[in-house]
Amino acid sequence: MGSFAWAILLLPLAGCGASFVAETPRRAAHLCMMFLGCSLILALFVLGYRLVHETTSITPDISTLNYLSLLPGPSETVIFPSTFQVALGVRVDNLSASFMVLISFLFLAIQGLGTSMLQRDAGYRRFFWASSLLASLMIALVLSPGLFQVWVTLGAISGTTLLLALHLWHRRETTSPARRAFTVLLGADASLLLGLAYIIDKFGPTIGLAPQPASGALDVFDFRLLDGAWQAAAKGTVANGSYKSLVILTVLLVVAALVHAAQAPFTAWLTGLREAPLPVLGGITTSMLAGVILLARIYTLLLVTPGVLSILAVVTPPS
Repeated sequence: MGSFAWAILLLPLAGCGASFVAETPRRAAHLCMMFLGCSLILALFVLGYRLVHETTSITPDISTLNYLSLLPGPSETVIFPSTFQVALGVRVDNLSASFMVLISFLFLAIQGLGTSMLQRDAGYRRFFWASSLLASLMIALVLSPGLFQVWVTLGAISGTTLLLALHLWHRRETTSPARRAFTVLLGADASLLLGLAYIIDKFGPTIGLAPQPASGALDVFDFRLLDGAWQAAAKGTVANGSYKSLVILTVLLVVAALVHAAQAPFTAWLTGLREAPLPVLGGITTSMLAGVILLARIYTLLLVTPGVLSILAVVTPPS
């Protein structure tokens, strides 16, 4: 399934690139929708495969590209007891298989809406390549095997959200809220980056001593390794980790998730974009799923910090 996942991820990106060489904006729109439709068909195939093969559907299929290895020096082995490999890749499990279908379908519907509502709009071509790029980034997010790729894709999603929000760039009442929204989303990405640094500081030695997963690299941010480290810290078996450390980490990651999901008390950035055309607003609203995906991936961390989970349930209204 890893090969299919890579194709699902790259097809919308290919549509984005093809739109730049299309002769007319209308042709660019058709190319974007064609590639996105192919991505949806493959996503349905992957989801169907995992539903049929129930005996193996619990085990994720992971394919990674290891592009950076960190080998600590003799004086650094306290923090880095072994070599860490930072990896980008795809993780196909029940969550990602379901969300790939949802994301592809929603963006295809949004682009279909754009063909009728933005026909004579000056930003017609830009809307389609930007929405295709956003769809590819959202798929990359849900396929992320670790928190590092989540941070990279969330940062790119923030930038693409700004591109969509600036659809009516010549109107000041549109550009100012777009810039404010981008600033808020960058703050959320900074919170997640602090969380990554905190993970290295508190859980690096424990994860470095863990056996390398059957597939993939010994990535300190791999969700499979993080889940075990968080559970061990909750039991008090991690030297640097304590319940207080787990709470601090949870707050950093939850804040990033709530901002991207535009949940209370971080809703102002989305309401400020209400003047955008409906297809543009639809694409930005769909990107709010990024926060939901992040919360789903760190659910083990939420389970071992029930106090934070209870507060989250109280302060976040049901959607």
